[in-house]
Amino acid sequence: LLQLKCHIYGLNDSLSRLQAKVLGLVPGKPFSMDNYYALQHDSVCADNALPTLGITPTPIAATVPAYLAGRNARGHYQGFRRQSRRA
Repeated sequence: LLQLKCHIYGLNDSLSRLQAKVLGLVPGKPFSMDNYYALQHDSVCADNALPTLGITPTPIAATVPAYLAGRNARGHYQGFRRQSRRA
């Protein structure tokens, strides 16, 4: 979609745990032990439950451009911040 190049490196269990402990100490906790424990279990279901919940799936390629262009609620509020010189 964006044609960006990035490298993803897999970590073994002990390095993942260390990463969670270290990042749990930095301001904002971008990743914590709670996240680490949550990732130890699959977070997907075997069946497609969306129709049961009344949800129609939308392809990610259809929604991401609006977020990147700021055409969403957050982008709308950012416009107000710029007008008030708070951004």
